[in-house]
Amino acid sequence: MRARLRGPVVKAAYRVFATLLVFHLVLVSWIFFRAADLGDGIAVITRIWAALPDLPALVTRYPFTAEQGFLAALITGLLAIEFVMEQKRLKKRLSRAPRLLRWIAIYAGLFALLLLGRWQSETFVYMQF
Repeated sequence: MRARLRGPVVKAAYRVFATLLVFHLVLVSWIFFRAADLGDGIAVITRIWAALPDLPALVTRYPFTAEQGFLAALITGLLAIEFVMEQKRLKKRLSRAPRLLRWIAIYAGLFALLLLGRWQSETFVYMQF
């Protein structure tokens, strides 16, 4: 029994580790992408590394706003939808749902896009770089 449980647990732990590793490698590459030169990038990484022991205290003292809490809830909801869609159950459930429920879901998504979208932006986001 223990050997059976170990396989899926190890695979899941590996997937989480690999995802976190790639995520952090991308974050580090963004530092060098935005830095003026290699020395500036290394200076930023050095300052981040030096501040890591203080991170728990800094997070508890940060003045989070209600908007940030709302956005965190939205991200959590999107991750939940992503998880359900990865299981391929949501698509099946929506295809089996009554037509009225499907249209309500579509219009709710469009309404959320219109409500939460940034439509007043003057330039394309990557033009800032």
